[in-house]
Amino acid sequence: MFISAKPYDRAKLNDQEKKEISDYLDRNRSVMTVQQEFIDPEILENSKEMVLYYNPQMTSRSTEDIESLIMGSISTYSATLNTFDSSFRFSKF
Repeated sequence: MFISAKPYDRAKLNDQEKKEISDYLDRNRSVMTVQQEFIDPEILENSKEMVLYYNPQMTSRSTEDIESLIMGSISTYSATLNTFDSSFRFSKF
């Protein structure tokens, strides 16, 4: 069985952490016929460049307010993508 884990504060586990998890699984959760192997996760970074056009006659907000709202929305949405097995391909971004 392949096992992969991503810590919150860095990209991958170190060898000692992998060994501790593997030992724990061997002692407490192991099926005799299943061999465990740790693999490092593949982290995909996604960056976008955007240009925003708006009509200042249609809003009372300043450019800075609009930029702040958009950046906040992007940040909130990005947090939903930072979960295991999430898909950007079908996103509403």
